Amino acid sequence: MGLAVYFLAYVSGLIVAPFLVGDSFFAVLPFLCALLWFLVRRQGRAYSLFPLLGFFFTLALSLYHIQLAPPAGSLAEFAGSSEVLTLDGSVTGLGPRAAGKSYLDISVQTIGSAGTVAATSGRARIYLDDALPRAGVGDRVRLRSRLREPRAFGTPGEFDFGRYLARRQIFVTGFVRDADAVAVFAQEPEPGIAARVHRQRWKVAELIDRSVAPNMRGLAQALVIGEKGWISEEQRRVLARSGLSHLFSISGLHLGLVAFFAYLVLRAFWTRSERLLLAGPPQRYLPLLLLPVLFGYLLFTGDALPTRRAFMMAAAGALLPWFALRVRPINLLLSLAFAVLLFDPLALYEPSFQLSYLGVLGIILFAGPLASRIAGFSGPVRWLSMLAAVTFAATVATAPLVLANFHQLSPAGLVANLIAAPVIGFLAVPLGLAGVISSFAHAGFAGLWFGSCAWLLEAMYNCAKWLTGLPILGGWTFFPTIGQTAGVAVLAALILTLDSRSLSVRLRGGLLVAAVGLLTWPGWASSEPTFTVLSVGQGDSMVVSLDGNRHFLVDGGGLYSESFDVGERLIAPALGRLGIQRLEAVILTHDHPDHRKGLLYILDNFPVERFLSPHASGDLDAGLREILQRRGVPQQVPAAGWSSVSPAHNRLQVFRSAQTHVKTNDQSLVLYLDHAAGGALLTGDLERTGVRGLLSAELPGPVALLKLPHHGSAGSDPAILCDSLAIRQAFVSVGRDNIYNLPSASVRREMAQRRIPLWRTDHHGTVRFAASREGWKPAHWVRGRFQESSGLLFAR
Repeated sequence: MGLAVYFLAYVSGLIVAPFLVGDSFFAVLPFLCALLWFLVRRQGRAYSLFPLLGFFFTLALSLYHIQLAPPAGSLAEFAGSSEVLTLDGSVTGLGPRAAGKSYLDISVQTIGSAGTVAATSGRARIYLDDALPRAGVGDRVRLRSRLREPRAFGTPGEFDFGRYLARRQIFVTGFVRDADAVAVFAQEPEPGIAARVHRQRWKVAELIDRSVAPNMRGLAQALVIGEKGWISEEQRRVLARSGLSHLFSISGLHLGLVAFFAYLVLRAFWTRSERLLLAGPPQRYLPLLLLPVLFGYLLFTGDALPTRRAFMMAAAGALLPWFALRVRPINLLLSLAFAVLLFDPLALYEPSFQLSYLGVLGIILFAGPLASRIAGFSGPVRWLSMLAAVTFAATVATAPLVLANFHQLSPAGLVANLIAAPVIGFLAVPLGLAGVISSFAHAGFAGLWFGSCAWLLEAMYNCAKWLTGLPILGGWTFFPTIGQTAGVAVLAALILTLDSRSLSVRLRGGLLVAAVGLLTWPGWASSEPTFTVLSVGQGDSMVVSLDGNRHFLVDGGGLYSESFDVGERLIAPALGRLGIQRLEAVILTHDHPDHRKGLLYILDNFPVERFLSPHASGDLDAGLREILQRRGVPQQVPAAGWSSVSPAHNRLQVFRSAQTHVKTNDQSLVLYLDHAAGGALLTGDLERTGVRGLLSAELPGPVALLKLPHHGSAGSDPAILCDSLAIRQAFVSVGRDNIYNLPSASVRREMAQRRIPLWRTDHHGTVRFAASREGWKPAHWVRGRFQESSGLLFAR
C-alpha cells in the first residue's frame, strides 16, 4: 500500500507540473519536505506520511521542469537566429518521415557563425525534404541550417512535440532541403556497441527493402527491427481500427517470444549435457543466461519504452529467485514504473509508456484471477480462453488511453487479436528472427525468411482490413472531453476488478453512477456567445458558439504540407477538448488551401448539419466535394448581402458579395456576431476591393471586435475599417515567423497609433473571446487552460 501511495503522489506531481511555470523554488521544496519528515518521523505514521507524500509530489515538479529545460551554454542559445549556421557533429539517430522525407538527430560539437567556429554541446533534430543520406549512428556529419526552438501552436488538445523532443535531450530543430547538403565524413574506426548494433539494424532494413514488396516493407520493418516510419497512413488507420497496432510495436509480447524460443534452444543443449545437468536445473540458470540475449534484442529493436519495461520485468524475474525473494506482480510493475519515472519523468507522457504499463496492469487484475479457473479446461480450449482473457483485459485497460491519445474506439480488436496474435507471434516473428540471424551469414537466405514473414503479414493485414469494414467492428473516431475520458477510465476499472472482493457493492454502484455522469456531462458552457480563434499556423480557423451548445466552425486552416493534417492534429483535438462533438454548420469563407485543407478531416469525422461557402458545389476543391457528397452534408451558398446563418438564431449573420468577377479573396464570406456592447466582424481574406464592398453594404450593427482581413496584409487596408467602425480590439491569425511577414509592419503601426490591442495567434496561441457586459473579454490558451492577459502590447 505504501509503494502505491508514494507512486500516486509522484505521478500526481508530474500531471500537475505542466500547468505550473517552472521556478527554481521547486528544487528547494523536496528538501524542505524531507527535512520536515526527518523532524516528525518519530511522531507516528500519521505525522510522517504527509511530508513523504509532499516530498514525492514536489520532487516530480522539480524533475519535470529540470528535464524540460535546456542546459545552460548549450546549442539552444543559438535558436531563433536568422543566420544560417554550420553544424558539425555525430549522428545519434535517424529515421524516415511521411512523403519520402526523413530526419537526423545530431550531437553537435562545433558551430560556425559569421566566419568563426566555436565549441558547443547539445542535440539538434534536422528535418530533410529528402530521403536519408548515407549516414549511420556514430558517423560525423556537417551541414548548414538555421536553428529554431520547438514550439507548440498553442491549441487545446494538441500533442506537445517540444516535450517529446526534450525527453530525447533535443531542444533545437533545423531544416535541410536535400540529402546531398549533408556532408558525411569517414566512419569512426572503432564505433561503440550502440553504433554497431544500429548499423546492423539498418543493414537488416536494407535487406527487407530488397526482399519484400513495397506495400509490406513498413509492416515488416516494424515487426522485425521496430522501425515504424515506413508504415503508410492507410496502414496505420487499419491497424488502429482493428486494434492490432501493438503487434507492430516491439513490446513485451515480442520480447517474451524471443525469450521463449531462445529458452527452448538453450534447454535442448542443456539437457543433452550431463555436466550441465549436474551443475543445476535449466530452469534456474537459463533465465540468467537469456538476459544478454534479451538485452541485445532490446538494443537492436530501438530500445522502446515497452520493450525496456518487458526487459526489466524479465531481469527481475530471473534475479529475484536467487535472493529468495517473492514479489507480487502488481508491486513489481509499480516498482519498475516508479524507477523509470524517477530517472525519466517525461516518459509518463509517452503513449508507449502509458499503454505498456496499463496493459500489463489490466492483465494482472483481470486475467490473473481467471487463470486458476481456466486451468481446468482442455489444452486448446485453455489456450484460447487465456488468449481471449488477456486480449480483453489489455484492450479494456488501455481503452481510455487509446481514446485520449489516438481518438479510436476499436471493438474489432477483440476479434482480430484472437486471429492475428498467434499467427504473428508464433509464425511471423520467428520467421523475422530467422531472417535477422541469417543476415549475419547469407543475405539470400535472410531475404527468403523476410519474404515469408511479409506474406503472413499481408494476409493478416487484409484480414484486419476486412474486419474493420464490417458493421460495428469498424469502430469509431471520437475526440473525447477530459470528463468523458475519465468516465471511460472508471468503467474500465470497474470491469477489470469484477473478480475483486475489495470493492463493496455500494462503492461499485457509486463509481458506476460517477462514470455515467462523467460520460454524459456536457461540461461548463456559457449561454453567452463566444468564439475561439484556433492557432493553426499560417491559416484561419475559428469556432463560434451560441447558447452553449450550438457550434459553427469557420474555416479549417491548412499548412502547405502533405505530412501535417491541421484538421486531424490541431482542430479535431481542440474541438474535443472544448467539448464540441457535433457542428451545426461548417463555414468555408473561400476555397483557398490555408482555409480549406483542415476541414476535410473534420467533415469526414464529425457530425455536421450544413456546409456554407460562397462557391457552387462544382467550383469547390475535388477532395472537399467528394467528402461532402459521401457524408451527405447539405451544401448552401448564402444569398447576396446579409442573411442569417441559422433561421432559428439571428445573432450570427453572413455576408456574401454580389460581385462575381473579383479575386477569390474578395469573394470571402464575412460573419457578424451580434452583441449589445458591440459585435464581432470576421472578414475572411478580403482585400481592398472586398473591404470597400463590405462597407458599402449596411452592417447589421456596431463593431467592437475585428478580425484583420487577409491575415493583416497591407493590401487589405484595415485602416479603412478602423476609421469607419469604433473598433476596440482586433485579432489576426498568422503563423510564427511566416515568410509573408504578416501582419505587415504598416498594419501593426496603424493598430498602435489607434491604441487598438492586437491579438496574434503566433504570439498568444489560441485566443477565446467571451461576450460580457463590458464587451468581448479575451483569454489565451497557456499551460492547459484559458487565461486572461493584462498588459497587452499594442505594437508587436
